[in-house]
Amino acid sequence: MFSSASVSRCTLMSIMLLVAVLPMNVRASCDDPVTTLEINDCAQQEFDKTEAELNRVWKQVMGYLDELADEPDAAAAKAQLRTAQRTWVDYREQDCQAVHTMHQSGSIRTLMYLGCKTSHADRRTRELSEWLAEG
Repeated sequence: MFSSASVSRCTLMSIMLLVAVLPMNVRASCDDPVTTLEINDCAQQEFDKTEAELNRVWKQVMGYLDELADEPDAAAAKAQLRTAQRTWVDYREQDCQAVHTMHQSGSIRTLMYLGCKTSHADRRTRELSEWLAEG
């Protein structure tokens, strides 16, 4: 059947694989991140939350404009806002890529990139929320 040496090697390989994969699936505690991976993971989590809020507000604004469908300029305003949002997404990506490039030789590059995207998303969320406050 199997020799004890081959079973031991197989068991050892399985444990090594498990240990190698395990950290990828565990989210860092963002109370006190220490390593670069933990800090980046926390920055990613913050970005994900901010981006989710941006998308939530975007959908609200689009719904608000849909409710105004009887208004003569609502359809044009919605189309223009959609174009502006696409342009904004491109702008944010280029701006934050520039930040990443400035730090590309350091381990802080990912944190700076995600911080840039988070800041832009937070500002854009506030801008879009003004559409709802005006309504």
